[in-house]
Amino acid sequence: MNGFDAITIGGGPAGCAFAIELARMGLNVVLIEKSTGPNHKVCGEFLSEDSIFLLQFLDIDISASGATATTHLKITRSSTFAETRLPFQAAALSRRILDESLLERAVSSGVHVVRGEMAREIEAATTGVHVRTGRATYFARFATVATGKYVMPGIERPRGSIVGFKILLEPGIAQATALRGRVLLAAYKGGYQGLQMIEGRQASLCWIVDQRDARELRHNWAKHQLFLSQQSGSVADLLIDSRPLMARPISVAGLPFGYLRRRAPSDRIYAIGDQLGMIPSFAGDGIAIALGSGILAARALFEGCAPARFHHDMFRSLRPQFLLARPAHYLMTNPAAQTAGIGLLKLFPGLMRTLASATRFNTALLDQKRGNEQGNTAGVAASTDR
Repeated sequence: MNGFDAITIGGGPAGCAFAIELARMGLNVVLIEKSTGPNHKVCGEFLSEDSIFLLQFLDIDISASGATATTHLKITRSSTFAETRLPFQAAALSRRILDESLLERAVSSGVHVVRGEMAREIEAATTGVHVRTGRATYFARFATVATGKYVMPGIERPRGSIVGFKILLEPGIAQATALRGRVLLAAYKGGYQGLQMIEGRQASLCWIVDQRDARELRHNWAKHQLFLSQQSGSVADLLIDSRPLMARPISVAGLPFGYLRRRAPSDRIYAIGDQLGMIPSFAGDGIAIALGSGILAARALFEGCAPARFHHDMFRSLRPQFLLARPAHYLMTNPAAQTAGIGLLKLFPGLMRTLASATRFNTALLDQKRGNEQGNTAGVAASTDR
Protein backbone atom coordinates (compact mmCIF):
# COMPACT_ATOMS: atom_id res chain seq x y z
CA MET A 1 0.00 0.00 0.00
CA ASN A 2 1.74 3.16 -1.24
CA GLY A 3 1.14 6.85 -1.59
CA PHE A 4 1.34 8.04 2.01
CA ASP A 5 3.24 11.10 3.13
CA ALA A 6 3.77 9.58 6.58
CA ILE A 7 3.22 6.45 8.63
CA THR A 8 2.83 6.52 12.38
CA ILE A 9 3.21 3.32 14.38
CA GLY A 10 1.09 3.46 17.52
CA GLY A 11 -2.33 4.94 18.26
CA GLY A 12 -1.65 6.49 21.66
CA PRO A 13 -1.41 10.23 22.41
CA ALA A 14 1.88 10.74 20.53
CA GLY A 15 0.94 8.84 17.37
CA CYS A 16 -2.55 10.33 17.20
CA ALA A 17 -1.31 13.89 17.77
CA PHE A 18 1.23 13.47 14.97
CA ALA A 19 -1.32 12.02 12.56
CA ILE A 20 -4.07 14.54 13.37
CA GLU A 21 -1.78 17.54 12.96
CA LEU A 22 -0.42 16.33 9.61
CA ALA A 23 -3.90 15.48 8.32
CA ARG A 24 -5.12 18.95 9.29
CA MET A 25 -2.32 20.32 7.12
CA GLY A 26 -3.51 18.30 4.15
CA LEU A 27 -1.08 15.39 4.18
CA ASN A 28 -1.95 11.73 3.62
CA VAL A 29 -1.23 9.76 6.80
CA VAL A 30 -1.69 6.12 7.82
CA LEU A 31 -1.76 5.17 11.50
CA ILE A 32 -1.11 1.55 12.50
CA GLU A 33 -2.53 0.49 15.88
CA LYS A 34 -2.21 -3.08 17.15
CA SER A 35 -5.34 -3.04 19.35
CA THR A 36 -8.72 -3.80 17.83
CA GLY A 37 -10.67 -1.76 20.37
CA PRO A 38 -10.51 0.15 23.66
CA ASN A 39 -7.92 -1.19 26.10
CA HIS A 40 -6.13 -0.25 29.30
CA LYS A 41 -2.48 0.80 29.43
CA VAL A 42 0.01 1.12 32.28
CA CYS A 43 -0.27 4.86 32.78
CA GLY A 44 -1.13 7.10 35.72
CA GLU A 45 -3.80 8.90 33.66
CA PHE A 46 -2.99 12.30 35.15
CA LEU A 47 -3.61 15.18 32.75
CA SER A 48 -1.56 18.26 33.54
CA GLU A 49 -2.52 21.75 32.45
CA ASP A 50 -0.27 21.30 29.42
CA SER A 51 -1.97 18.02 28.49
CA ILE A 52 -5.38 19.69 28.68
CA PHE A 53 -4.17 22.60 26.52
CA LEU A 54 -2.73 20.24 23.89
CA LEU A 55 -5.88 18.11 23.83
CA GLN A 56 -7.98 21.24 23.32
CA PHE A 57 -5.60 22.18 20.48
CA LEU A 58 -6.46 18.81 18.91
CA ASP A 59 -10.20 19.47 19.46
CA ILE A 60 -10.59 16.87 22.22
CA ASP A 61 -13.14 17.79 24.90
CA ILE A 62 -12.12 15.80 27.98
CA SER A 63 -15.03 17.09 30.07
CA ALA A 64 -17.46 15.49 27.62
CA SER A 65 -15.62 12.19 28.16
CA GLY A 66 -16.12 12.29 31.93
CA ALA A 67 -12.72 13.57 33.08
CA THR A 68 -12.53 14.45 36.76
CA ALA A 69 -10.91 17.61 38.12
CA THR A 70 -7.68 17.20 40.09
CA THR A 71 -6.78 20.02 42.47
CA HIS A 72 -4.45 18.65 45.17
CA LEU A 73 -1.29 16.57 45.51
CA LYS A 74 -0.59 14.48 48.59
CA ILE A 75 2.78 12.76 49.07
CA THR A 76 3.21 10.16 51.81
CA ARG A 77 5.92 7.95 53.26
CA SER A 78 4.67 5.53 55.95
CA SER A 79 2.73 7.81 58.34
CA THR A 80 4.37 11.06 57.19
CA PHE A 81 2.68 13.17 54.53
CA ALA A 82 2.66 16.57 52.88
CA GLU A 83 -0.19 18.04 50.85
CA THR A 84 -0.64 21.12 48.69
CA ARG A 85 -2.94 22.58 46.08
CA LEU A 86 -1.63 22.15 42.55
CA PRO A 87 -0.44 25.40 40.94
CA PHE A 88 -2.30 24.63 37.72
CA GLN A 89 -5.50 23.13 36.37
CA ALA A 90 -5.36 19.32 36.12
CA ALA A 91 -7.67 16.40 35.44
CA ALA A 92 -7.79 12.61 35.25
CA LEU A 93 -9.18 10.43 32.47
CA SER A 94 -8.53 6.77 31.70
CA ARG A 95 -6.30 5.97 28.76
CA ARG A 96 -9.02 3.60 27.58
CA ILE A 97 -11.29 6.58 26.90
CA LEU A 98 -8.60 9.13 26.02
CA ASP A 99 -6.94 6.99 23.35
CA GLU A 100 -10.26 6.10 21.72
CA SER A 101 -11.21 9.79 21.62
CA LEU A 102 -7.91 10.58 19.91
CA LEU A 103 -8.32 7.75 17.41
CA GLU A 104 -11.84 8.91 16.58
CA ARG A 105 -10.50 12.42 16.07
CA ALA A 106 -7.79 11.03 13.79
CA VAL A 107 -10.39 9.29 11.62
CA SER A 108 -12.55 12.43 11.41
CA SER A 109 -9.43 14.42 10.43
CA GLY A 110 -8.84 12.17 7.44
CA VAL A 111 -6.19 9.84 8.85
CA HIS A 112 -6.23 6.30 7.43
CA VAL A 113 -6.40 4.31 10.68
CA VAL A 114 -5.52 0.61 10.51
CA ARG A 115 -6.44 -1.37 13.63
CA GLY A 116 -5.62 -4.91 14.67
CA GLU A 117 -2.25 -4.96 12.91
CA MET A 118 1.13 -4.95 14.64
CA ALA A 119 4.13 -3.35 12.96
CA ARG A 120 6.77 -6.07 12.90
CA GLU A 121 9.49 -4.44 10.83
CA ILE A 122 10.48 -0.94 9.81
CA GLU A 123 13.04 -0.27 7.09
CA ALA A 124 14.28 3.14 6.01
CA ALA A 125 15.52 3.65 2.44
CA THR A 126 16.73 6.68 0.51
CA THR A 127 13.25 7.42 -0.85
CA GLY A 128 11.13 6.56 2.17
CA VAL A 129 10.16 4.00 4.79
CA HIS A 130 8.61 0.53 4.57
CA VAL A 131 6.59 -0.74 7.53
CA ARG A 132 5.59 -4.40 7.49
CA THR A 133 2.79 -5.91 9.52
CA GLY A 134 1.54 -9.47 9.49
CA ARG A 135 -0.91 -8.55 6.73
CA ALA A 136 0.55 -5.82 4.58
CA THR A 137 3.49 -3.55 3.76
CA TYR A 138 3.02 0.21 3.98
CA PHE A 139 5.27 2.79 2.33
CA ALA A 140 5.60 6.50 3.01
CA ARG A 141 8.14 9.28 2.75
CA PHE A 142 8.61 9.38 6.52
CA ALA A 143 7.53 7.48 9.60
CA THR A 144 7.20 8.00 13.33
CA VAL A 145 7.64 5.39 16.02
CA ALA A 146 5.08 6.07 18.76
CA THR A 147 4.85 2.67 20.45
CA GLY A 148 4.90 4.09 23.98
CA LYS A 149 6.65 1.98 26.58
CA TYR A 150 7.02 -0.96 24.18
CA VAL A 151 10.14 -1.25 22.03
CA MET A 152 9.70 -1.43 18.26
CA PRO A 153 12.02 -4.04 16.66
CA GLY A 154 14.89 -2.25 14.98
CA ILE A 155 14.52 0.95 17.03
CA GLU A 156 16.99 0.63 19.87
CA ARG A 157 16.33 2.01 23.35
CA PRO A 158 18.02 1.16 26.69
CA ARG A 159 16.23 -1.33 28.92
CA GLY A 160 15.72 -0.35 32.55
CA SER A 161 15.13 -2.46 35.65
CA ILE A 162 11.76 -0.95 36.59
CA VAL A 163 8.43 -2.73 36.20
CA GLY A 164 5.20 -0.73 36.14
CA PHE A 165 1.83 -2.13 37.29
CA LYS A 166 -1.71 -0.84 37.13
CA ILE A 167 -5.17 -1.87 38.29
CA LEU A 168 -8.55 -0.15 38.30
CA LEU A 169 -10.56 -0.17 41.52
CA GLU A 170 -14.01 0.79 42.72
CA PRO A 171 -13.39 2.35 46.15
CA GLY A 172 -15.96 2.53 48.92
CA ILE A 173 -18.01 5.71 49.27
CA ALA A 174 -15.87 7.09 52.11
CA GLN A 175 -12.65 6.23 50.28
CA ALA A 176 -13.85 7.78 47.03
CA THR A 177 -14.80 10.97 48.88
CA ALA A 178 -11.37 11.15 50.55
CA LEU A 179 -9.64 10.69 47.20
CA ARG A 180 -11.80 13.02 45.12
CA GLY A 181 -9.78 15.84 43.55
CA ARG A 182 -6.49 14.43 44.85
CA VAL A 183 -3.49 12.62 43.48
CA LEU A 184 -2.00 10.44 46.22
CA LEU A 185 1.69 9.57 45.79
CA ALA A 186 2.99 7.06 48.32
CA ALA A 187 6.76 6.50 48.37
CA TYR A 188 8.53 3.35 49.58
CA LYS A 189 11.90 1.69 49.20
CA GLY A 190 12.65 1.28 45.52
CA GLY A 191 9.45 2.78 44.19
CA TYR A 192 6.19 4.65 44.65
CA GLN A 193 2.49 4.29 43.89
CA GLY A 194 0.00 6.79 42.55
CA LEU A 195 -3.74 6.68 43.16
CA GLN A 196 -6.46 8.97 41.81
CA MET A 197 -10.12 8.97 40.82
CA ILE A 198 -10.98 8.83 37.14
CA GLU A 199 -14.36 8.72 35.41
CA GLY A 200 -17.34 6.69 36.63
CA ARG A 201 -16.33 6.41 40.30
CA GLN A 202 -13.30 4.37 39.35
CA ALA A 203 -9.83 4.80 40.82
CA SER A 204 -6.63 4.21 38.90
CA LEU A 205 -3.77 2.74 40.93
CA CYS A 206 -0.31 2.56 39.37
CA TRP A 207 2.94 1.55 41.03
CA ILE A 208 6.54 0.74 40.16
CA VAL A 209 8.89 -1.84 41.65
CA ASP A 210 12.28 -3.29 40.83
CA GLN A 211 12.17 -6.32 38.55
CA ARG A 212 13.34 -8.56 41.44
CA ASP A 213 10.30 -7.60 43.53
CA ALA A 214 8.09 -7.96 40.45
CA ARG A 215 9.14 -11.59 40.07
CA GLU A 216 8.01 -12.33 43.63
CA LEU A 217 4.72 -10.47 43.32
CA ARG A 218 3.94 -11.55 39.75
CA HIS A 219 0.36 -10.65 38.74
CA ASN A 220 -1.26 -11.77 41.98
CA TRP A 221 -3.42 -8.82 43.14
CA ALA A 222 -3.69 -10.15 46.70
CA LYS A 223 0.11 -10.10 47.03
CA HIS A 224 0.35 -6.64 45.50
CA GLN A 225 -2.43 -5.30 47.72
CA LEU A 226 -0.67 -6.57 50.84
CA PHE A 227 2.66 -5.14 49.66
CA LEU A 228 1.21 -1.72 48.81
CA SER A 229 -0.84 -1.51 52.03
CA GLN A 230 2.28 -2.24 54.10
CA GLN A 231 4.06 0.71 52.46
CA SER A 232 1.46 3.36 53.29
CA GLY A 233 -1.29 3.68 55.87
CA SER A 234 -3.09 6.16 53.60
CA VAL A 235 -3.15 3.66 50.76
CA ALA A 236 -4.12 0.80 53.10
CA ASP A 237 -7.15 2.80 54.27
CA LEU A 238 -8.19 3.46 50.67
CA LEU A 239 -7.74 -0.15 49.58
CA ILE A 240 -9.65 -1.68 52.50
CA ASP A 241 -13.10 -1.45 50.87
CA SER A 242 -11.99 -1.16 47.25
CA ARG A 243 -13.14 -3.73 44.72
CA PRO A 244 -10.76 -4.60 41.86
CA LEU A 245 -12.31 -4.00 38.43
CA MET A 246 -9.71 -6.08 36.61
CA ALA A 247 -8.93 -9.77 36.95
CA ARG A 248 -5.30 -8.97 37.68
CA PRO A 249 -2.89 -6.05 37.40
CA ILE A 250 -1.47 -5.27 33.97
CA SER A 251 2.24 -4.55 33.70
CA VAL A 252 5.10 -3.39 31.51
CA ALA A 253 8.77 -4.15 32.20
CA GLY A 254 12.15 -2.63 31.37
CA LEU A 255 11.17 1.01 31.89
CA PRO A 256 14.20 3.31 31.39
CA PHE A 257 12.99 6.30 33.42
CA GLY A 258 15.04 9.41 32.66
CA TYR A 259 16.01 8.27 29.16
CA LEU A 260 15.99 11.01 26.53
CA ARG A 261 16.85 10.17 22.92
CA ARG A 262 19.61 12.39 21.56
CA ARG A 263 19.63 11.22 17.92
CA ALA A 264 17.01 10.24 15.37
CA PRO A 265 16.58 6.52 14.62
CA SER A 266 17.29 7.31 10.95
CA ASP A 267 17.08 10.20 8.50
CA ARG A 268 13.52 9.09 7.66
CA ILE A 269 12.18 8.18 11.10
CA TYR A 270 11.06 10.37 14.01
CA ALA A 271 10.71 8.92 17.52
CA ILE A 272 8.01 10.55 19.65
CA GLY A 273 6.32 10.11 23.01
CA ASP A 274 8.00 7.56 25.28
CA GLN A 275 10.21 6.58 22.36
CA LEU A 276 11.64 10.10 22.44
CA GLY A 277 12.00 10.26 26.21
CA MET A 278 10.52 8.60 29.28
CA ILE A 279 10.16 11.01 32.16
CA PRO A 280 9.70 9.39 35.61
CA SER A 281 6.00 8.69 36.13
CA PHE A 282 5.62 10.76 39.33
CA ALA A 283 6.27 13.93 37.27
CA GLY A 284 2.84 13.48 35.70
CA ASP A 285 3.76 15.01 32.34
CA GLY A 286 4.27 11.95 30.16
CA ILE A 287 1.03 12.53 28.25
CA ALA A 288 1.89 16.19 27.62
CA ILE A 289 5.32 15.20 26.26
CA ALA A 290 3.66 12.59 24.04
CA LEU A 291 1.10 15.03 22.64
CA GLY A 292 3.57 17.88 22.27
CA SER A 293 6.29 15.82 20.60
CA GLY A 294 3.72 14.38 18.17
CA ILE A 295 2.51 17.83 17.12
CA LEU A 296 6.04 19.19 16.82
CA ALA A 297 7.21 16.19 14.78
CA ALA A 298 4.30 16.74 12.40
CA ARG A 299 5.29 20.37 11.97
CA ALA A 300 8.93 19.41 11.50
CA LEU A 301 8.04 16.98 8.73
CA PHE A 302 5.69 19.44 7.03
CA GLU A 303 8.27 22.22 7.11
CA GLY A 304 11.08 20.03 5.78
CA CYS A 305 12.94 19.74 9.10
CA ALA A 306 14.80 16.42 9.03
CA PRO A 307 14.51 13.94 11.93
CA ALA A 308 18.10 14.67 12.96
CA ARG A 309 17.31 18.35 13.47
CA PHE A 310 14.00 17.61 15.19
CA HIS A 311 15.70 15.31 17.71
CA HIS A 312 18.51 17.79 18.32
CA ASP A 313 15.99 20.54 19.07
CA MET A 314 13.77 18.32 21.25
CA PHE A 315 16.75 17.07 23.26
CA ARG A 316 17.78 20.65 24.04
CA SER A 317 14.21 21.65 24.92
CA LEU A 318 13.42 18.69 27.17
CA ARG A 319 16.81 18.22 28.81
CA PRO A 320 16.31 20.74 31.69
CA GLN A 321 13.00 19.07 32.59
CA PHE A 322 14.59 15.60 32.55
CA LEU A 323 17.66 16.74 34.49
CA LEU A 324 15.37 17.89 37.30
CA ALA A 325 13.15 14.79 37.17
CA ARG A 326 16.03 12.29 37.44
CA PRO A 327 17.30 13.29 40.90
CA ALA A 328 13.71 13.80 42.04
CA HIS A 329 13.00 10.19 40.99
CA TYR A 330 15.99 9.03 43.05
CA LEU A 331 14.71 10.95 46.06
CA MET A 332 11.26 9.43 45.60
CA THR A 333 12.69 5.89 45.73
CA ASN A 334 15.34 6.32 48.45
CA PRO A 335 13.94 5.72 52.00
CA ALA A 336 16.17 8.21 53.83
CA ALA A 337 15.58 10.91 51.22
CA GLN A 338 11.84 10.20 51.21
CA THR A 339 11.38 10.89 54.91
CA ALA A 340 13.58 13.98 54.92
CA GLY A 341 12.09 15.30 51.69
CA ILE A 342 8.48 14.92 52.81
CA GLY A 343 9.34 16.63 56.10
CA LEU A 344 10.81 19.53 54.13
CA LEU A 345 7.78 19.72 51.83
CA LYS A 346 5.48 19.72 54.84
CA LEU A 347 7.30 22.74 56.25
CA PHE A 348 7.44 24.52 52.88
CA PRO A 349 4.40 23.48 50.77
CA GLY A 350 5.28 26.16 48.24
CA LEU A 351 8.28 24.04 47.30
CA MET A 352 5.94 21.28 46.13
CA ARG A 353 4.17 23.72 43.83
CA THR A 354 7.49 24.98 42.48
CA LEU A 355 8.70 21.45 41.71
CA ALA A 356 5.36 20.55 40.12
CA SER A 357 5.59 23.55 37.82
CA ALA A 358 9.24 22.95 36.94
CA THR A 359 8.61 19.52 35.40
CA ARG A 360 5.95 20.68 32.95
CA PHE A 361 6.17 20.44 29.16
CA ASN A 362 6.91 23.83 27.61
CA THR A 363 3.82 24.55 25.50
CA ALA A 364 5.44 27.81 24.36
CA LEU A 365 7.12 25.60 21.74
CA LEU A 366 3.74 25.50 20.02
CA ASP A 367 3.11 29.24 20.06
CA GLN A 368 4.18 29.72 16.46
CA LYS A 369 1.44 29.19 13.91
CA ARG A 370 1.16 25.76 12.36
CA GLY A 371 3.78 25.73 9.61
CA ASN A 372 2.30 27.41 6.56
CA GLU A 373 -0.85 25.34 6.87
CA GLN A 374 -2.67 27.37 4.23
CA GLY A 375 -1.35 25.06 1.54
CA ASN A 376 2.33 25.85 1.30
CA THR A 377 3.80 22.39 0.74
CA ALA A 378 7.30 23.54 -0.17
CA GLY A 379 8.66 22.06 3.03
CA VAL A 380 7.21 18.66 2.24
CA ALA A 381 8.62 18.73 -1.25
CA ALA A 382 12.03 19.74 0.03
CA SER A 383 12.00 17.04 2.69
CA THR A 384 11.57 14.27 0.11
CA ASP A 385 14.95 15.17 -1.38
CA ARG A 386 16.86 14.72 1.89
